[in-house]
Amino acid sequence: MKKNTIYKILKLFKITLLASCSFYSKPNDKEATNELQPNHIELNKTSITKEGNLKKILNLGQKEPSNNGKENVIQKITQRFNENEKLINKIGPNIEILAQKINTDVQKIEPINQFEINKNTFPEKQDDNIDAILENNLFRRLFYSSLEYDENNIKRLITILAQASSSNGDHYRVIGLIFWTGFKIQESFEKAVNLLTKDEQRRLMFNFKTKTVKDVQENFEKLIQERNAWITIVENIISDYDKYAGIRADGIVLKEFIKNGYEHKFNPNKSMQILMDIETLLKACCDHIHY
Repeated sequence: MKKNTIYKILKLFKITLLASCSFYSKPNDKEATNELQPNHIELNKTSITKEGNLKKILNLGQKEPSNNGKENVIQKITQRFNENEKLINKIGPNIEILAQKINTDVQKIEPINQFEINKNTFPEKQDDNIDAILENNLFRRLFYSSLEYDENNIKRLITILAQASSSNGDHYRVIGLIFWTGFKIQESFEKAVNLLTKDEQRRLMFNFKTKTVKDVQENFEKLIQERNAWITIVENIISDYDKYAGIRADGIVLKEFIKNGYEHKFNPNKSMQILMDIETLLKACCDHIHY
């Protein structure tokens, strides 16, 4: 029997014994980002020289089963761990790349004019979401990062939003919704990356239910899709602005164009819900598993 297989089985029994008491505490965001694994989960291949040790564990408290029965149990458990590992390795490399990108964005220095997201461009006390972005540099950084810190797209979008107007001030609500959507999508995205550290991925691998691992993997990919869709929406707004002279010439027409064509696509709550689903899955399956 391969050493790696024996290790996985022993880990399962360790998890079972420790299920009722947990010393595990969540790492903070900085620690979590720094400890993300590079490419895939590398297990410590603990050297076990005698298969008899594994058999003793399997036989605790019960009549000794046949050798074939033991092998079947081992194969089923190992297969489940291997399925979990494959699912985790679908997102592991992406998490490492994304964590590095986040760290790079965090270290960038915001320009003095804040890419024109300032009180000169957008007056205060017109919309709560606008006020929040104006007052909080972290919120602005998250908004920039939601657009891959693409300075050209950020500047173009702000120029467009600054030209929008309305007779009743409704354009401020639309602008605030755009700011808040980008901020919340990126915030949820970064929190998910910070949650799925290498240790958390190991805990997932030794989870009993492969469906849980699959749900985490699929939800994380949904977050990536939400973020990509958001970037595409912004790029489409810029493209439409360049394409149609009529919306460039009239601020009210521009605001109506954005409202009617894109407002229904701005849904910051969706990314927040996906993050909550990931947090719930991790808490339910993995809080009792520690290293």
